[in-house]
Amino acid sequence: MLGFWRRKPHKTPEGRLAIVLAAQGIDVFLDVGANVGQTGKSLRASGYAKRIVSFEPGPEAHRALMAAAAGDPAWTVAEPVALGEAPGHAVLNVAESSDMSSTLPATAALLEALPRSRPARSVEVEVATIADVLPRYARLEDRVFLKIDTQGVDMQVLRGAEPVFDRIAGIQVEMSLLPLYADETDYLTILNYLDRHGYRPHILTERTFARRLQRQLQVDGVFFRAK
Repeated sequence: MLGFWRRKPHKTPEGRLAIVLAAQGIDVFLDVGANVGQTGKSLRASGYAKRIVSFEPGPEAHRALMAAAAGDPAWTVAEPVALGEAPGHAVLNVAESSDMSSTLPATAALLEALPRSRPARSVEVEVATIADVLPRYARLEDRVFLKIDTQGVDMQVLRGAEPVFDRIAGIQVEMSLLPLYADETDYLTILNYLDRHGYRPHILTERTFARRLQRQLQVDGVFFRAK
């Protein structure tokens, strides 16, 4: 019986997301901060069959992402680029654990909670905005979903997408419950910002719990605008 419940789609975060994407008629899933393709693979395993477009600036992670998407004609991997508030260039701090890489310095709290978030090296990366890249990957009639997992830069990505919010039906964003990166926008500011732009919460999912700090570090929020 327990095995049966584990297989129920709504019992996993990816399964719940796939259910909501289908209900909302999402045609294109923009995966910003895709790392090595974890989200894309989880969505496929959960039944999402529509288009995925993944963005990842880290060189090694981008190569792994390309391998993950190989053979899937509905999964596009963009050229290596970071997404932000304005076009330009930035320095990416590539962490020992590549999914913790960021263009912002890690705080002492994050380094204590997750030592593998420590930078191993730095690389210069190109920065673009969602407003700039969206026309390359989505038609005007497509319903678009924007997932952001950029290690402290999520608010900048949102601001870079603001000119095309009328084309973005839903947003998933990672929100920190305490500062994990320098100058990171707090969760309450992000919640209020999305609410002002008409996005309402559909799913909240807990993220990493830090035993060393005895507290949860982040939540993921999934938001949609009314059709």
